[in-house]
Amino acid sequence: MKKKVFFSYSFRDCLTIEYYYSMLSKYAKEDMDIFFYDRIYHEQYWGDMLKTALSEIEYFVFFMGKEIGNTQKKELEYWNSLKEPNDHKHSILVIIEDPRKYSANEPEGFKPVLYRENSEGEFDKFRSFKELYFKLQGIEFRFHDGLPTNSQLFNYEKDIINFYQNKYIIGKSLLGLTEKTKTYTNSREIKKIEEILNQGIIPDWPEVKINYRIERAGEGEFRYEKIKNPILSEIGSPRKAHVLAAALTNYHEVESGSLDKPESYHCDNFCLKEMAFSFPEAGPREFIYKPIIPITQHYNVAILVTGGIAPGINAVIDGITQRHYKYAKSSKYEHQLQVIGFKNGFKSFQDESNIVFLYPNKQLSKGKENEIVTSEMISVGGCMIGTSRWEELETEGKDRHDILRDIIHTLRRLNINILYIIGGEGSMKAAHALYTYYDNRFPQTDDWRLNIVGIPKTMDNDILWVWQTFGFMSAVEKAREFIDYLAVETSSNPRVGIVQLFGSNSGFVVSHAVLASRTGVCDFALIPESPYKLEKLIPGLKKTLEDKRKNYGLIIMSETAIPTDALEYLKKYGKDICLTEPETIAIKKYFNDNQIIKGHIDDKLREASFKIVKYSIEKEIDFKVLTNEPRHLIRSIPPSTIDIINANRLGTLAVDNAIAGYTDCMISQWLTEYCLVPLDLVVLGRKRIPKDGIFWRSVVAKTGQPEKLD
Repeated sequence: MKKKVFFSYSFRDCLTIEYYYSMLSKYAKEDMDIFFYDRIYHEQYWGDMLKTALSEIEYFVFFMGKEIGNTQKKELEYWNSLKEPNDHKHSILVIIEDPRKYSANEPEGFKPVLYRENSEGEFDKFRSFKELYFKLQGIEFRFHDGLPTNSQLFNYEKDIINFYQNKYIIGKSLLGLTEKTKTYTNSREIKKIEEILNQGIIPDWPEVKINYRIERAGEGEFRYEKIKNPILSEIGSPRKAHVLAAALTNYHEVESGSLDKPESYHCDNFCLKEMAFSFPEAGPREFIYKPIIPITQHYNVAILVTGGIAPGINAVIDGITQRHYKYAKSSKYEHQLQVIGFKNGFKSFQDESNIVFLYPNKQLSKGKENEIVTSEMISVGGCMIGTSRWEELETEGKDRHDILRDIIHTLRRLNINILYIIGGEGSMKAAHALYTYYDNRFPQTDDWRLNIVGIPKTMDNDILWVWQTFGFMSAVEKAREFIDYLAVETSSNPRVGIVQLFGSNSGFVVSHAVLASRTGVCDFALIPESPYKLEKLIPGLKKTLEDKRKNYGLIIMSETAIPTDALEYLKKYGKDICLTEPETIAIKKYFNDNQIIKGHIDDKLREASFKIVKYSIEKEIDFKVLTNEPRHLIRSIPPSTIDIINANRLGTLAVDNAIAGYTDCMISQWLTEYCLVPLDLVVLGRKRIPKDGIFWRSVVAKTGQPEKLD
């Protein structure tokens, strides 16, 4: 039986109430029904409706915020009239402003939800929400990992900005701060926003978190001391600026529009700067938290790499190691600092002995077998500490919850104080889920403090809020070389070549490599964002070869560019395609799952699609077809000079901010600046190429392929 809860609040606090409602819907939608009453449209009958409603509800939650409205007073009066004296066991008071302001006016008999501050002394909505949750008797707190239920909620950063912008504007209108107070209360835009919020998205534009536990540390033997950054004279001035989320002028002009036509609705008197849609600039901070370490203990920081390798990983690891030892030397704890590398990614947590110790130079090394001097590996390809994928960590369900719990408890047992996670969009989701688990499950009185900072790494370039990931351009350059080599092969020994490049769910590598190639070399570019059918591709290829009067061709495709009619051709040619049983199962499952790929593509699915495309073309145009998959060769190359510089800077900047208390964020280069992006924003989806955008149209124009192949 669901518990019925009534919220009493002032419209002036509706944005905060919206946050509580969204969070309760996410954490407890199976346990409770939440009641609000629209006082705008039901004023005539409101009193009778309210009395009826309050006689049926079990919990009365009274929000004491910026002001207490007259309607709230009436609701409280009705509630008290239904209760016997001193019978308020289901009365809960939530204070969302300074409690000292209201101490004399608090209603009697209510169980209060205490005021909570964040690290900057401001109201902390999440922690007050947790207290409210626990006060709702008989409801078990269910862990939520902070990830949206839809892993592909957004494909593009501008869509995220537009979502929060429209929500901000609507909120202002409901507060009476615009002239449209009633116009949008039933608009399609509000319903659209509610649908997205129900996917588990954080309701307000998030700020980068500062670990309040570190700021308040002081109990016990191990503690932190806030000091002025001791190496500013060596590394640069402290950073205080913010990077706006969008550079285009229409996000910063003051102009009006229509919520029913959101594409024309820019600011309605609120520009991005006023809405604070920005990221802190990454770099040295004026103050850091120096660890005060007993002589018998160590200060432990750890690095792990997940997913595939990419040129530049070793430069990131070296940047982190060098910077930590620089800070440690200046504060005289370099001999107690331990920089730990978890070998082979998250899977190392299955074997705690699977770690190495990282040193910036040979002078600090102790000469043991499980040690690596990072400066000797900075320009080398691959990953000095190894990497792997842990598919279960990316799959929703009980297994992921258990894995998160085990990883956090291992980090605590090893007394890891900072964890750097280098990986792709799935790894950033794992980083956010880990910090959310830690933040939810460990009370602020606990003596263990953990910061988690993500560093984006992927050959696919598909992480939101990253201009270009390190190694991406190196991959594109090498892919272009392979395209040139295969163009020589296919033209010298006439045939059609199919090259499969990176792209777990995007076509950035394919598109860039094709654009960088000589005109006339690539005949088709196939990416998952632009669906295609073999029944359209094959006649198009025939016509292309005829029009160009040549007997050879080259198709460049992403590993997830799976034809939408693949099953029809599998049925048509059957066993001749030579799929293995696991490959057949994988391709059928893909279509049964509505052609959705979560995380990294299954190798069996990739291989099945490649075989179907190859055999169908070979059969129907009566041409020899060669296939090539240079993915692993491309990602194992040494990093270019620019990748070394970029990756090394990401590593050093991660340290500059982690030791200043910043956490649950990703270091990124965005709009030419290095900044800190909250992982709350990074986990909202995966970047993809807009199929109707200028960039993809330029690729289509370069190949000369038909605009639509579906």
